Amino acid sequence: MAPILLTFELFGRTVSIHWYGVILSIAFVVGVFVYEKEFTRRGGDIVYMYRMLVWAVPSAMIGARLWYVFNDILGGSRDYLENPGRILNISEGGLHIFGLLFFGWLAGFIFTRFNPHDIWLLQDPLGPTFLIGPAVPAQPRVI
Repeated sequence: MAPILLTFELFGRTVSIHWYGVILSIAFVVGVFVYEKEFTRRGGDIVYMYRMLVWAVPSAMIGARLWYVFNDILGGSRDYLENPGRILNISEGGLHIFGLLFFGWLAGFIFTRFNPHDIWLLQDPLGPTFLIGPAVPAQPRVI
């Protein structure tokens, strides 16, 4: 299966939609749905949850990229050190689930410090939600 789902022109630039991005987006939507159901089932305020997610989701995405880059550098690669602009080039791939989980959790934790709420009520629904990321394959395969 080709890694690119479709390509089109937009304002004179070629834009490619990758399968990995589509799968990651689906995993995100399913994860938020599962978290929302568990959070409200336990009596949580849905408005508070979405306010927290506004901070946690971008932090998780940035953390996933940074974790990948640092992991690559610690593995002996000098590509990102010699050309730091490649760090921002996410179209070439490179996200790490550990960075996503840790930085997303950290942003949510910091958010609760400035906007007090029951921290355990926010963390309990994370268990089933964290299982969704690894369950979604990193690359579609034809069997």
